[in-house]
Amino acid sequence: MGTLQTSGKRDLRYGIIGAGMSGILTAIKLQESGTTNFAIYEKAEKLGGTWRENTYPGIRCDVPSHLYSYSFEPNPDWSHPYSPGDEIQGYFEKVSAKYGVDRVFKDGQGFKYFKSKVKILSPKPQNISPKPQI
Repeated sequence: MGTLQTSGKRDLRYGIIGAGMSGILTAIKLQESGTTNFAIYEKAEKLGGTWRENTYPGIRCDVPSHLYSYSFEPNPDWSHPYSPGDEIQGYFEKVSAKYGVDRVFKDGQGFKYFKSKVKILSPKPQNISPKPQI
């Protein structure tokens, strides 16, 4: 696995929006491919996505815990078949630290900077034909 560049100037090739389950996975897979010029931009001060945002009493996953984890990082120690949110949040924090994702994570300030520098493109409705052209 490559070493992530965490200091100094670098050309950013990829910006991952959001540090939830998918953002963490994307960062790990980019790192495994040897790509180090990326950052995760997150609106909050810590990673976790859904499990960071939702902390109400009794929250748990509706997917069996052994399936709601990364195949390359199984957790045989889930406390319940359908684990509580704080346990899932802890899993993502542990995996992020193990794979160095926490070193490329940019909290809310980084996300504000990213939004100010990047134009997100989307198709304009007038470019989409209502009828197929034959």
